[in-house]
Amino acid sequence: MEKAPLLGEYSRGTVVGEKLILVGYNLLMMYRLKFEVCKKFNRLLMLAYRVSVDHVRRASILVSRTVNFRGFGAEFLDSLSYDEALLVCAFMEREGFKAGRDYGVYRCGARYGLAIRRDCYAKAIPLIRDLKCARTVCEIASKILESWRCKSGKASRDVYEAVDAAFRVSRVRDRLFGSACPTCGGHGVMAEEHIQGDSYVIYVKRVCCNRKERIKIPLK
Repeated sequence: MEKAPLLGEYSRGTVVGEKLILVGYNLLMMYRLKFEVCKKFNRLLMLAYRVSVDHVRRASILVSRTVNFRGFGAEFLDSLSYDEALLVCAFMEREGFKAGRDYGVYRCGARYGLAIRRDCYAKAIPLIRDLKCARTVCEIASKILESWRCKSGKASRDVYEAVDAAFRVSRVRDRLFGSACPTCGGHGVMAEEHIQGDSYVIYVKRVCCNRKERIKIPLK
């Protein structure tokens, strides 16, 4: 006959289950916030690069079916998300470039890639640079938004405010991580980043001489 589980065993199992549920819930909420932030950010990029809904609609057909590039001398963009590939294709459409002749779309597993003729690629460089920046900004903005909503709930325009704050944080991070050590002139950092109250705090340890720095960036 099987031995009945002890009460403590039930308790431990319940605690572990509750922790797993909490972790899953937190991951889901973070994913939803990141999706919300990226959606708003893409709208800003559409406005900045004058990409219309019609351009996006035409680009969505190209991305969904993929298009072979039949030219020579291409530059390649790999590992793009669907939204990133869609925006680049929409920009190409706005510039008057033609799929197949000037650029092509292909799949990289679950991601997307673009082959773009070199002279066309040069026109898209600012957008490509902004998309790379967007990955960092959206990640930071999602954390900021999560912190704000945990304290105050959802507010009007809080996503745009979080994106603006994340831009400021990103500029400070870029300067900090790319700067030479004030003590020895070396390069390379190890960093931890946290939101504390109304500030974004970066703790930095220089790998060259172990110099430690604390940078506090106001979010509002």
